[in-house]
Amino acid sequence: MALMKFRKDRRKRQRGERREEIKAAEEAAEAGKTIINIECCMNCDEHAWNTSHDEKKYKRYYANFKLAMGELAPDTYHVGKNLEKEVPSIGAFEIFVGGKLKFSKIKRRKWPHVGFITHKIAGVEYDRSKDKNRNGIDDQLEKEGKVTDINTDGIKDTAQPEVMEKYKKEMEAKRKAQELEAKQKAMTQAKKVVSGGDDEF
Repeated sequence: MALMKFRKDRRKRQRGERREEIKAAEEAAEAGKTIINIECCMNCDEHAWNTSHDEKKYKRYYANFKLAMGELAPDTYHVGKNLEKEVPSIGAFEIFVGGKLKFSKIKRRKWPHVGFITHKIAGVEYDRSKDKNRNGIDDQLEKEGKVTDINTDGIKDTAQPEVMEKYKKEMEAKRKAQELEAKQKAMTQAKKVVSGGDDEF
């Protein structure tokens, strides 16, 4: 029950945030700005049973990208998140500029170089000597509090401790149940192979 309530409350909050994102993007478009939409994976704990996603990393990349574009071309571009999809694809960090896909983490199977790609979009020459690290990410953002409201599990820090403890226990129980189910299926399939499969004769 705690898990269901937590997810329900989170979805409600996220729908409200998305409405604000869309409204801001519409106003920016009316002002003549080009919209950059980032399809960004979220609620990674819901697919943690078959992925090793760190939601904090997705949020950090988005924050860095938005900040960089704001510094490079604040009057030309507006950056928004998940403007087209309420539920983004798992593992997504897809960058659309004016509706055209410019970078796909899913297709390339790697993270974008934030410094390079933001400068390229803005039409500004990029100096790689200024890289904070190999992906052009400024980890100082997190230290300055510009990437907030998350912890290592990608869960809101404002949640009550007892609720979070129940949530984590439920997630662990779910993971173990899924592992057990997968093992049982594998054993059943192995028995079928030994006995000749599903053939009638």
